[in-house]
Amino acid sequence: MNYTYIPFPNLNPIVFSIGPITLHWYGIMYLLGFLFALYTGKKKAKQNNKWTEEEIEHLLYNSFFALLIGGKVGYIIFYNPSYYFNNII
Repeated sequence: MNYTYIPFPNLNPIVFSIGPITLHWYGIMYLLGFLFALYTGKKKAKQNNKWTEEEIEHLLYNSFFALLIGGKVGYIIFYNPSYYFNNII
């Protein structure tokens, strides 16, 4: 029996680098996701009048900062805990 599989694309995770600044594809997707959620939330706020646009903006901004903090804590715990626990200061 001959099995044919879909080849996994070998994409570079870095979009571009300028000096010390590097932009990754997942960063672009986070940004697009938050912009889409902001747009959709504001649109729904105008239709339903349950939440104000300001409340939706606050929710998304707080979610963005929670994502950054949670991502860093997750990286420390799962990928390199010994380095961070040995170099706390």
